[in-house]
Amino acid sequence: MAPPAVVQRLDQLATDQVAGGQFDAALQTLRQQLSMDPTHAPAWTRMGQVQVVLGRLPEAVISYGRVLSLVPDDVHARYRRGSILLATGRLDEAVQELARVSAMLPNNPQILGTLGHAYQDLGRVDDAVESLEEAVALDPSFVRGHASLARLHMAAGRDGAARLSADRALELDAAHPLASIVRAGLHRGAGALMDAADLL
Repeated sequence: MAPPAVVQRLDQLATDQVAGGQFDAALQTLRQQLSMDPTHAPAWTRMGQVQVVLGRLPEAVISYGRVLSLVPDDVHARYRRGSILLATGRLDEAVQELARVSAMLPNNPQILGTLGHAYQDLGRVDDAVESLEEAVALDPSFVRGHASLARLHMAAGRDGAARLSADRALELDAAHPLASIVRAGLHRGAGALMDAADLL
């Protein structure tokens, strides 16, 4: 293992490179640092952050996984990993990871909202509704949560609940596209309008 002073120098260099927007250079520095000390969890975290910025999401999943192998209770790393899995379509894994985060922080509306969207993408409608309802109860200003609930209720034929959720979203953001589509669909029929909502 390299002397601690060398590892610390590399750590500071990577920090400065990230701050200066030199992400490719930071990635190389972090790789060098981790080759010397692969147990340095903060460096793996920074590696994941840089990889996300560079759009290298599959690599970021691996980096955050390394963080969790070293610090299993790192909620931030687990949430980031779950969110990236969701963004890359690995839905079963995303739900598993996000559900663990939600169990660790049960009253966090952002986590519940992300978990709800993962359930929604996986087609687990009842679970999605439950998570999103918990999220908006904790944070009534969570506009995307209200809009997503409106869409789910509409798809299930629960027009009254869909109208209430859409109206709440539009109170918070009068131009919200998904809530506007759902509200219009309640007047004109869901078919084509729900197809449009799938694009959002």
